[in-house]
Amino acid sequence: MMRMQTLSAHTAVATDTILDSLLDAVLVVDTAGIIIYANRSAFELFQKNATELIDHPFGFPVAQYEVQEINVIKDETPLTVQMLASPIEWNGKKASLLSLRDITAQKKLMVEIEGQKALLERKNEENAQYASLASHDLKEPVRKILIFSDLLLSHDGRPSADTEKIQKIHSLASRMILLIDGISQLSRVSHVEHSFNLVDLKQVVDEVCNDLEFALAEKEVVVEVGSLPVIDAVPDKMYQLFLNLISNSIKYARKNVKPLVRITAEDLDEEVIIKLQDNGIGFNNNWAKQLFQPFRRLHNNEYDGVGIGLSICSRIVELHHGEIHASGIEGKGAEFTIRLPRIQQMHMTEI
Repeated sequence: MMRMQTLSAHTAVATDTILDSLLDAVLVVDTAGIIIYANRSAFELFQKNATELIDHPFGFPVAQYEVQEINVIKDETPLTVQMLASPIEWNGKKASLLSLRDITAQKKLMVEIEGQKALLERKNEENAQYASLASHDLKEPVRKILIFSDLLLSHDGRPSADTEKIQKIHSLASRMILLIDGISQLSRVSHVEHSFNLVDLKQVVDEVCNDLEFALAEKEVVVEVGSLPVIDAVPDKMYQLFLNLISNSIKYARKNVKPLVRITAEDLDEEVIIKLQDNGIGFNNNWAKQLFQPFRRLHNNEYDGVGIGLSICSRIVELHHGEIHASGIEGKGAEFTIRLPRIQQMHMTEI
């Protein structure tokens, strides 16, 4: 149980000097709610002098140990003031010490932030609707193009030039399906609510390699995995992150060179630094930042895909409040560096 503070007449003079130096307004009110003391900041806050404040009713209910908000008019401008009351003895009598702080600017900022948050949520909802349109309504006509082009290709007896044109239509429609799927995948990373849990990254990488067993065996890829930590993350997104990165290394392996993928981690106090290195075709470092842009491809016609995998990786890392960077040497390989918080701030317990 908290003890009531006692201020004697002897200590009151020294206390006046201390209280007058505070930036917060301070009032002392007796049990009847009459103001019996006010510091310099209180006179400035209420725009009144001592004779207008002292021995006058405070005018607001006082609840001990509770943070309250009251409204004050200063220079014809309404202010929001935060008040905390504590019981004390003042000159031998029971009273309440009121600490008052002008929080008008903070409240205005909070309103603005809430407005921006609402706007962002509305934009996110619109984007999610666009993604839904992409994954359903836009896909349907493209599927029909594929079906009808398949039917046309199944009939014999047409000129070879016509067959070539139909094959081109079929190829373009197939690519359109991939692009639409890419848009949908990007949206799901950013605009779907995710659940964070403790994730063993070594276990995730093992699962990815197991699922990529045939692709790894086909190109005889060696995957070396060092010690990886347990972090606070979205499990399926960590799987997708490593799936895309390892698949990227498989796709861009050099011919006549046994592919090697090496995954290591540096475990720091508050974050982990993960490196994925390969000995593939690499890239010019001038293009490093563009690798993570949606649908941006450095090798347009040489390799399959639409340029969405690394962009999804970037979105996943952003979702986890981390960073991802790429570096490469043409003809020698690429390296991806990922910095991730060990524990997400939203899950930290305040002490």
